[in-house]
Amino acid sequence: MQLLQKINMALQRTEEYQRAEEYEYRIKDENNRKNICEQALNNISYNGEFNQNLFSIKKDKLNDIINMWKEKFQELSDELELWKFSEGDKYTKKEILRPLHGGKELKCVFLKVFDKGEEENTLLRCVSISGDISIKVKVNRFFKLMRWVSEDEKKYIKLIKSYPEVIAALIMSRRVGLKLIWENE
Repeated sequence: MQLLQKINMALQRTEEYQRAEEYEYRIKDENNRKNICEQALNNISYNGEFNQNLFSIKKDKLNDIINMWKEKFQELSDELELWKFSEGDKYTKKEILRPLHGGKELKCVFLKVFDKGEEENTLLRCVSISGDISIKVKVNRFFKLMRWVSEDEKKYIKLIKSYPEVIAALIMSRRVGLKLIWENE
């Protein structure tokens, strides 16, 4: 019984390690925006559901996946089209994390394609995570009754507008386990 438990635990750790690479996104921490945006996110409520899709494809099907994503996320069409014609090995890692739409509704999209170096280099791993999120700045009850926007509210709204990619990445890291790797300037 103990041997079976150890094997299951080892398999689970292996799956978590493999998934960590798939759900990993590198982002630059310019001007301390990580801390600034994390502080802002603690004062923002957000609701919504995410769809996650993790799958393998043969390399010769990459254009089909790109075309499917272009249809689904039309705002990213030009950037995705460039994936088809990238210089060098077109199967190296490519990823996009973007917030789409504005206002109180935000669509968070993370797309990633990469070669894991398995199965004689014939397969690519694909990750698609997207969700529609409604965002609302938490309001002090007193200010809400007075229908007055506090300076803090204005500050957080400005941060959302100034750093939408970082806010989207942080929301996805808290909601769907996207692992953010912060790189210094």
